[in-house]
Amino acid sequence: MCYSQAKIRTAARAGCGLLLALISAAPARAAAPLAPPPPAVDPAYLCTPFDQRQGLAGCPNAGPGATAARLQSFQLPWDLPLLPAAFPEKSDLPVNRSYARAAPDTPVFNQPQPPAGSLPVRQLGIGQNVGFLYVSLTTNPGLTWTQINEREYVRTDALVPVGPSDFQGAKVTTQPQRALAWLVQTVRPFTKPAWSAPQQKRALERYTLVQVYATLESGSDTWLLVGPHAWVEHRAVGLVQLTAPPPGVSGRWIDVNLYEQTLAAYEDERMVYTTLVSSGISQWVTHPGLFQIYEKLLKDDMGGAFAADQSDYYLIEDVPWVMYYDGSRALHGAYWHNKFGFQKSHGCVNLSPRDALWLYEWADTETWVWVHDPSGRTPTKF
Repeated sequence: MCYSQAKIRTAARAGCGLLLALISAAPARAAAPLAPPPPAVDPAYLCTPFDQRQGLAGCPNAGPGATAARLQSFQLPWDLPLLPAAFPEKSDLPVNRSYARAAPDTPVFNQPQPPAGSLPVRQLGIGQNVGFLYVSLTTNPGLTWTQINEREYVRTDALVPVGPSDFQGAKVTTQPQRALAWLVQTVRPFTKPAWSAPQQKRALERYTLVQVYATLESGSDTWLLVGPHAWVEHRAVGLVQLTAPPPGVSGRWIDVNLYEQTLAAYEDERMVYTTLVSSGISQWVTHPGLFQIYEKLLKDDMGGAFAADQSDYYLIEDVPWVMYYDGSRALHGAYWHNKFGFQKSHGCVNLSPRDALWLYEWADTETWVWVHDPSGRTPTKF
């Protein structure tokens, strides 16, 4: 049976001429009416965000509705949710001390202005190889002499005062619904996920905490959407993603991400705190693994050398809020640098003094510490 014109033409070539004639003589069937076109949008009509997201014909590709439609494609809510975190008020740290970098071979005397010919009670450092030498100051630097410990004095001109970082992480107030990200450098976000795209005029300052709404891979780059038309490349941030506790771990535990250089504190599956850290540099990596805090000290002296010529010797006195968890490796405050978010240590996990104090008061001995590198770049066997 040949109902279509194509089939009729085929039938005629096959000898169905009579059938073709009969069909041609029959009255033409009325064509099925076409569906009416969608009504045009009155130019005076203001398309709502809902209309735009539904693709209503005639809505202009501009305005709040168009913006909502574009943002929706990147999973960015029209009403941006509040940051699920709060920043503690910064009161004075309960440490009545300041700090300084000391020159190599600095002699230490048991009194200021010692008599001529007096021998030092000790020397700070071990010769010209010393490159990392810090002390805390018991009193404010004097004109000539400064006290560094009980009955220990050094010449003031051998010291360079240092100011501890004022950075502090954030308390997590509600369970995050998406990844968080700490800016580790000041950036002006790109309006599109491309280095050639225009940048926003307003910069995101280092140590700003943002939410991640979408991720886009582009070659070797990973772009993160952190706000309306605000893309930053992954290397500018330290990501904090909600993580389940390792098998057998419950209660309070600490997640240290070596790749992101971030730390998150948990109570079971609930994140309660997040911040940036500085773990070991390539020569002295922080070992991955599951550990437990076994000793807590309000302060401790740290020092040593690994190289044969002791060229990497370091001595840091009065390191604050120390929590040992892996042999000589510890979570502790670092008053001598402000590079959190980047590797900086000899194997420990450096925290800003304010973060170290918060963690010291929150954690107990036997609190679990999970150190891991999701990129797989950190060796696991030593």
